[in-house]
Amino acid sequence: MSVYLNCQYNGPLPVNHALLRQRAEQLLALYDLADRELSILLLDDPQMRELNRRYRARDKATNVLAFAMQEAGEGQTLPLGDIVLSVDTAQREAALQGSTLHQRLTRLLIHGFLHLLGYDHERGPAEEQAMEKAETEALALLFQKERREKMPHLAINVDHVATLRQARGIDEPDPVTAAAICELAGAEGIVVHLRED
Repeated sequence: MSVYLNCQYNGPLPVNHALLRQRAEQLLALYDLADRELSILLLDDPQMRELNRRYRARDKATNVLAFAMQEAGEGQTLPLGDIVLSVDTAQREAALQGSTLHQRLTRLLIHGFLHLLGYDHERGPAEEQAMEKAETEALALLFQKERREKMPHLAINVDHVATLRQARGIDEPDPVTAAAICELAGAEGIVVHLRED
């Protein structure tokens, strides 16, 4: 499986390339397309506007474009296509939706990916609903897979810190401070059972 990420965004880029590439690879795996190639291009709004003008005869920037490819030379990996994302538009949309840039880019990545698979919301209401449903399902599968892979390896229980504090009848040691120290030391999770004390 090959995912190529090309960044031509002009300006400081607040995008985690490794995370975006990983999510694209997971999409390929989820749809049994691990033998295909996928290219992702990150642009700003003026660059996206130029692509829209050149290939779609629309003089405006959009959030995502998808260009499907079906041909490969002998012995070459069959490319799935290219997904072009406007970071500028994604940032604005994320702010309006109250989400993070990476959440919005992930949703746009899925949207472009589904276009490469043949979905097209512009063909009518039924196709639009089908694509929206497919996006929601793909997003759920993607995050379900990420949650499984990110299972904590070390979680510290700070209940006994509170027990010790209560036994001494003073304000220390503080379970919140203990939790912060554990996190700084590399713990991936904190366990606490809330009680009156």
